Amino acid sequence: MEKIIDSLKMKHPILLQGAMDSEICHLLHSLDKYHEEDLFGFSFFIGTYQSYPVIVSKTYQGMTNAAASTMLAIEHYSPALIINQGICGGHSPLLHRGDILLGKEIMNYSNLKIGMTDCSNPLRGCETIGCEVFSPASPATSAKKATCFYSHPALLAIAQNCPHPVATGHIITGKIASADAWMDRKDLISLMNKTFGTCGEDMETASVAQLCHCFGIPFLSIRMLSNTRVYDEEYDETVAETLQEFTMKIVDEIQLTIAAD
Repeated sequence: MEKIIDSLKMKHPILLQGAMDSEICHLLHSLDKYHEEDLFGFSFFIGTYQSYPVIVSKTYQGMTNAAASTMLAIEHYSPALIINQGICGGHSPLLHRGDILLGKEIMNYSNLKIGMTDCSNPLRGCETIGCEVFSPASPATSAKKATCFYSHPALLAIAQNCPHPVATGHIITGKIASADAWMDRKDLISLMNKTFGTCGEDMETASVAQLCHCFGIPFLSIRMLSNTRVYDEEYDETVAETLQEFTMKIVDEIQLTIAAD
Protein backbone atom coordinates (compact mmCIF):
# COMPACT_ATOMS: atom_id res chain seq x y z
CA MET A 1 0.00 0.00 0.00
CA GLU A 2 2.94 2.32 0.63
CA LYS A 3 3.69 2.59 -3.11
CA ILE A 4 0.05 3.44 -3.84
CA ILE A 5 -0.01 6.14 -1.15
CA ASP A 6 3.21 7.68 -2.45
CA SER A 7 1.77 7.80 -5.97
CA LEU A 8 -1.50 9.30 -4.74
CA LYS A 9 0.35 11.95 -2.73
CA MET A 10 2.06 12.93 -5.97
CA LYS A 11 -1.46 13.47 -7.36
CA HIS A 12 -1.31 10.74 -9.97
CA PRO A 13 -4.95 10.25 -10.97
CA ILE A 14 -7.26 7.41 -10.01
CA LEU A 15 -8.55 5.82 -13.23
CA LEU A 16 -12.09 4.39 -13.21
CA GLN A 17 -13.10 2.27 -16.19
CA GLY A 18 -16.45 1.19 -17.63
CA ALA A 19 -17.22 -0.25 -21.04
CA MET A 20 -20.65 1.28 -21.69
CA ASP A 21 -22.39 4.60 -21.05
CA SER A 22 -24.57 2.89 -18.42
CA GLU A 23 -21.38 1.82 -16.60
CA ILE A 24 -19.90 5.31 -16.31
CA CYS A 25 -22.84 7.76 -16.11
CA HIS A 26 -23.06 7.75 -12.28
CA LEU A 27 -19.27 8.03 -12.00
CA LEU A 28 -19.40 11.20 -14.08
CA HIS A 29 -22.24 12.63 -12.00
CA SER A 30 -20.11 12.04 -8.89
CA LEU A 31 -17.22 14.17 -10.13
CA ASP A 32 -16.93 17.78 -8.97
CA LYS A 33 -16.23 18.85 -12.54
CA TYR A 34 -14.72 17.29 -15.65
CA HIS A 35 -13.89 17.78 -19.29
CA GLU A 36 -13.66 15.17 -22.05
CA GLU A 37 -10.48 14.30 -23.92
CA ASP A 38 -10.41 12.12 -27.02
CA LEU A 39 -7.43 9.86 -27.65
CA PHE A 40 -7.67 7.97 -30.94
CA GLY A 41 -11.44 7.69 -30.54
CA PHE A 42 -11.44 6.67 -26.87
CA SER A 43 -13.11 9.01 -24.38
CA PHE A 44 -11.42 10.06 -21.14
CA PHE A 45 -13.26 12.34 -18.74
CA ILE A 46 -10.68 14.32 -16.77
CA GLY A 47 -12.01 15.65 -13.48
CA THR A 48 -11.77 15.83 -9.73
CA TYR A 49 -13.57 14.15 -6.88
CA GLN A 50 -13.30 15.91 -3.53
CA SER A 51 -10.44 17.90 -5.06
CA TYR A 52 -8.47 14.76 -6.04
CA PRO A 53 -7.77 14.04 -9.76
CA VAL A 54 -9.97 11.26 -11.08
CA ILE A 55 -10.29 10.09 -14.69
CA VAL A 56 -13.30 8.15 -15.95
CA SER A 57 -12.56 6.05 -19.02
CA LYS A 58 -15.08 4.60 -21.44
CA THR A 59 -13.25 1.54 -22.77
CA TYR A 60 -16.02 0.22 -25.04
CA GLN A 61 -16.87 -3.47 -24.98
CA GLY A 62 -14.44 -6.25 -25.74
CA MET A 63 -10.93 -7.34 -24.86
CA THR A 64 -9.12 -5.43 -27.60
CA ASN A 65 -10.94 -2.17 -26.91
CA ALA A 66 -10.29 -2.49 -23.16
CA ALA A 67 -6.60 -3.16 -23.77
CA ALA A 68 -6.23 -0.24 -26.19
CA SER A 69 -8.00 2.17 -23.84
CA THR A 70 -5.91 1.01 -20.88
CA MET A 71 -2.65 1.37 -22.78
CA LEU A 72 -3.57 4.91 -23.82
CA ALA A 73 -4.44 5.79 -20.22
CA ILE A 74 -1.17 4.39 -18.89
CA GLU A 75 0.89 6.28 -21.46
CA HIS A 76 -0.91 9.63 -21.29
CA TYR A 77 -2.07 9.89 -17.66
CA SER A 78 0.23 7.67 -15.56
CA PRO A 79 -2.54 6.60 -13.15
CA ALA A 80 -1.80 5.77 -9.51
CA LEU A 81 -4.23 2.86 -9.76
CA ILE A 82 -6.91 1.48 -12.04
CA ILE A 83 -10.35 0.28 -10.98
CA ASN A 84 -12.13 -1.70 -13.68
CA GLN A 85 -15.83 -2.00 -12.92
CA GLY A 86 -19.04 -2.92 -14.69
CA ILE A 87 -21.66 -5.61 -15.06
CA CYS A 88 -21.09 -9.32 -15.63
CA GLY A 89 -22.84 -12.65 -16.00
CA GLY A 90 -22.89 -15.13 -13.14
CA HIS A 91 -21.20 -18.52 -12.85
CA SER A 92 -21.33 -19.14 -9.11
CA PRO A 93 -24.46 -20.59 -7.47
CA LEU A 94 -23.74 -18.17 -4.59
CA LEU A 95 -24.56 -15.14 -6.74
CA HIS A 96 -27.79 -13.59 -7.98
CA ARG A 97 -28.51 -10.57 -10.14
CA GLY A 98 -27.48 -7.42 -8.26
CA ASP A 99 -24.79 -9.14 -6.18
CA ILE A 100 -21.21 -7.87 -6.30
CA LEU A 101 -18.20 -9.95 -7.32
CA LEU A 102 -14.76 -8.71 -6.30
CA GLY A 103 -12.23 -10.16 -8.71
CA LYS A 104 -9.38 -11.44 -6.60
CA GLU A 105 -8.30 -13.57 -9.58
CA ILE A 106 -8.90 -12.93 -13.26
CA MET A 107 -8.43 -15.35 -16.12
CA ASN A 108 -8.72 -15.09 -19.88
CA TYR A 109 -10.99 -18.02 -20.69
CA SER A 110 -10.24 -17.90 -24.40
CA ASN A 111 -6.66 -18.80 -23.45
CA LEU A 112 -7.32 -22.53 -23.17
CA LYS A 113 -6.01 -25.72 -24.69
CA ILE A 114 -9.14 -27.60 -25.74
CA GLY A 115 -8.18 -31.25 -25.57
CA MET A 116 -9.59 -34.34 -27.24
CA THR A 117 -12.82 -35.58 -25.70
CA ASP A 118 -15.30 -38.31 -26.45
CA CYS A 119 -18.22 -36.41 -24.94
CA SER A 120 -20.38 -33.56 -26.20
CA ASN A 121 -19.06 -30.97 -23.72
CA PRO A 122 -16.25 -29.08 -25.49
CA LEU A 123 -14.75 -27.77 -22.24
CA ARG A 124 -14.12 -31.17 -20.71
CA GLY A 125 -10.40 -31.86 -20.76
CA CYS A 126 -9.51 -28.16 -21.16
CA GLU A 127 -6.51 -26.63 -19.45
CA THR A 128 -5.20 -23.08 -19.19
CA ILE A 129 -2.07 -22.45 -21.24
CA GLY A 130 -1.28 -18.92 -20.07
CA CYS A 131 -0.60 -15.58 -21.76
CA GLU A 132 2.87 -14.23 -22.36
CA VAL A 133 3.44 -11.22 -20.13
CA PHE A 134 6.34 -8.80 -20.32
CA SER A 135 7.93 -6.04 -18.32
CA PRO A 136 8.85 -2.77 -20.08
CA ALA A 137 12.08 -2.80 -18.07
CA SER A 138 13.11 -6.20 -19.47
CA PRO A 139 13.72 -7.50 -22.98
CA ALA A 140 10.76 -9.15 -24.68
CA THR A 141 12.70 -12.42 -24.66
CA SER A 142 12.27 -12.58 -20.89
CA ALA A 143 8.47 -12.73 -21.14
CA LYS A 144 6.89 -15.43 -19.00
CA LYS A 145 3.46 -17.00 -19.15
CA ALA A 146 0.73 -16.30 -16.60
CA THR A 147 -2.59 -18.10 -16.35
CA CYS A 148 -4.14 -15.67 -13.84
CA PHE A 149 -3.89 -12.03 -12.85
CA TYR A 150 -4.80 -10.50 -9.52
CA SER A 151 -6.32 -7.45 -7.90
CA HIS A 152 -3.94 -5.58 -5.59
CA PRO A 153 -4.38 -7.03 -2.06
CA ALA A 154 -4.62 -3.61 -0.36
CA LEU A 155 -7.25 -2.35 -2.80
CA LEU A 156 -9.14 -5.62 -2.52
CA ALA A 157 -9.16 -5.31 1.28
CA ILE A 158 -10.64 -1.80 1.03
CA ALA A 159 -13.40 -3.09 -1.28
CA GLN A 160 -14.13 -6.03 1.02
CA ASN A 161 -14.77 -3.62 3.89
CA CYS A 162 -17.31 -1.54 1.94
CA PRO A 163 -20.96 -2.53 2.43
CA HIS A 164 -23.26 -3.35 -0.47
CA PRO A 165 -25.35 -0.26 -1.35
CA VAL A 166 -28.51 -2.42 -1.17
CA ALA A 167 -29.28 -4.04 2.20
CA THR A 168 -30.30 -7.35 0.59
CA GLY A 169 -27.29 -7.50 -1.75
CA HIS A 170 -24.36 -9.85 -1.27
CA ILE A 171 -20.64 -9.43 -1.95
CA ILE A 172 -18.24 -12.29 -2.59
CA THR A 173 -14.57 -12.43 -3.56
CA GLY A 174 -13.68 -14.82 -6.35
CA LYS A 175 -12.46 -15.38 -9.90
CA ILE A 176 -13.63 -13.49 -12.97
CA ALA A 177 -13.34 -15.01 -16.45
CA SER A 178 -13.02 -12.74 -19.50
CA ALA A 179 -13.25 -13.32 -23.24
CA ASP A 180 -14.93 -11.91 -26.34
CA ALA A 181 -17.85 -14.23 -25.77
CA TRP A 182 -21.13 -14.51 -23.88
CA MET A 183 -21.54 -17.95 -22.31
CA ASP A 184 -25.27 -18.65 -22.08
CA ARG A 185 -25.33 -22.44 -21.64
CA LYS A 186 -25.88 -23.87 -18.19
CA ASP A 187 -23.66 -26.91 -18.79
CA LEU A 188 -20.66 -24.83 -19.90
CA ILE A 189 -21.16 -22.30 -17.11
CA SER A 190 -21.28 -25.11 -14.57
CA LEU A 191 -18.13 -26.69 -15.97
CA MET A 192 -16.26 -23.35 -15.90
CA ASN A 193 -17.28 -22.91 -12.28
CA LYS A 194 -16.30 -26.44 -11.26
CA THR A 195 -13.14 -26.72 -13.36
CA PHE A 196 -11.62 -23.24 -13.02
CA GLY A 197 -13.51 -21.85 -10.02
CA THR A 198 -14.98 -18.95 -12.01
CA CYS A 199 -17.71 -16.90 -10.31
CA GLY A 200 -18.64 -14.60 -13.19
CA GLU A 201 -17.71 -13.57 -16.72
CA ASP A 202 -17.23 -10.35 -18.67
CA MET A 203 -15.54 -9.10 -21.82
CA GLU A 204 -12.86 -6.71 -20.52
CA THR A 205 -11.25 -7.40 -17.14
CA ALA A 206 -8.50 -9.88 -18.08
CA SER A 207 -6.96 -7.63 -20.74
CA VAL A 208 -6.84 -4.69 -18.30
CA ALA A 209 -5.45 -6.86 -15.52
CA GLN A 210 -2.73 -8.21 -17.82
CA LEU A 211 -1.52 -4.72 -18.76
CA CYS A 212 -1.58 -3.55 -15.14
CA HIS A 213 0.51 -6.60 -14.26
CA CYS A 214 3.01 -5.79 -17.01
CA PHE A 215 3.38 -2.14 -16.03
CA GLY A 216 3.21 -2.62 -12.27
CA ILE A 217 0.04 -0.55 -11.82
CA PRO A 218 -2.16 -1.39 -8.80
CA PHE A 219 -5.44 -2.79 -10.09
CA LEU A 220 -8.86 -3.61 -8.68
CA SER A 221 -11.61 -5.58 -10.39
CA ILE A 222 -15.26 -5.07 -9.38
CA ARG A 223 -18.31 -6.53 -11.12
CA MET A 224 -22.04 -6.67 -10.40
CA LEU A 225 -24.24 -9.40 -11.83
CA SER A 226 -26.60 -8.15 -14.52
CA ASN A 227 -27.88 -11.68 -15.10
CA THR A 228 -27.17 -15.31 -14.29
CA ARG A 229 -28.17 -18.29 -16.39
CA VAL A 230 -27.58 -20.43 -13.28
CA TYR A 231 -30.97 -19.22 -12.00
CA ASP A 232 -32.40 -18.02 -15.35
CA GLU A 233 -32.32 -14.42 -14.16
CA GLU A 234 -32.52 -12.21 -17.23
CA TYR A 235 -30.21 -9.36 -18.21
CA ASP A 236 -30.74 -6.05 -16.39
CA GLU A 237 -28.25 -3.34 -17.35
CA THR A 238 -29.64 -0.86 -14.81
CA VAL A 239 -27.80 -2.55 -11.91
CA ALA A 240 -24.69 -0.76 -13.22
CA GLU A 241 -25.69 2.43 -11.39
CA THR A 242 -25.66 0.66 -8.01
CA LEU A 243 -22.19 -0.70 -8.72
CA GLN A 244 -20.91 2.78 -9.55
CA GLU A 245 -22.22 3.96 -6.17
CA PHE A 246 -20.21 1.16 -4.57
CA THR A 247 -17.14 2.12 -6.62
CA MET A 248 -17.28 5.71 -5.36
CA LYS A 249 -17.44 4.41 -1.78
CA ILE A 250 -14.15 2.65 -2.47
CA VAL A 251 -12.68 5.90 -3.81
CA ASP A 252 -13.86 7.58 -0.58
CA GLU A 253 -12.03 4.94 1.48
CA ILE A 254 -8.87 5.32 -0.61
CA GLN A 255 -8.92 9.06 0.07
CA LEU A 256 -9.38 8.44 3.80
CA THR A 257 -6.35 6.15 3.68
CA ILE A 258 -4.26 8.94 2.14
CA ALA A 259 -5.46 11.44 4.73
CA ALA A 260 -4.67 9.07 7.60
CA ASP A 261 -1.10 8.42 6.43
